[in-house]
Amino acid sequence: MKCSEIRAELMEAARRGSAPEASAAGHAETCAECGAYYGAQLELTKALRTLPDADAPSWMGARVSAAMDGKVRRTIGLGWQVGAAAAMAAMVAVGIAIVPRLGVKAPAASADPFIEIPYVAPLAPYELAEVRHMDVPVAALIAAGLDVGGRRAGTSVPADVLFGQDGRVHAIRLDHN
Repeated sequence: MKCSEIRAELMEAARRGSAPEASAAGHAETCAECGAYYGAQLELTKALRTLPDADAPSWMGARVSAAMDGKVRRTIGLGWQVGAAAAMAAMVAVGIAIVPRLGVKAPAASADPFIEIPYVAPLAPYELAEVRHMDVPVAALIAAGLDVGGRRAGTSVPADVLFGQDGRVHAIRLDHN
């Protein structure tokens, strides 16, 4: 089996909270990268279970998991970087087009800009957005591919989080105060 197939099993085992298949467990013990991946998946699962519900619809968890399953397999190679760049450009264009029409005043300028979450469809032109200040687990930031500046995975950091009207997180701004 390839490492990508092993990692899919390790991720599912971490989500289920059960031991991975014997072949996957044996591989994770001998392959340092897969072992580290499994450890990170366990920490992420633990961190996500501690998050309070953000008034998200009940169907959202399964939909996000399914989307992540599809995206994790596509992150190998240069394709994800092109997709992330396209998503960022689309979000900027939508922001420039929507904010003046809605009459929304931008919050006070911050030294740190919002960072786009990779692989999330941009806000639609008619979609409303909401910024919430909350503590975000570092493991969730790592899983989203954000640089956490050496913070430990078991901790959390205060941040402004941009939610679409469907409850999906589109961008985040870490609070360095």
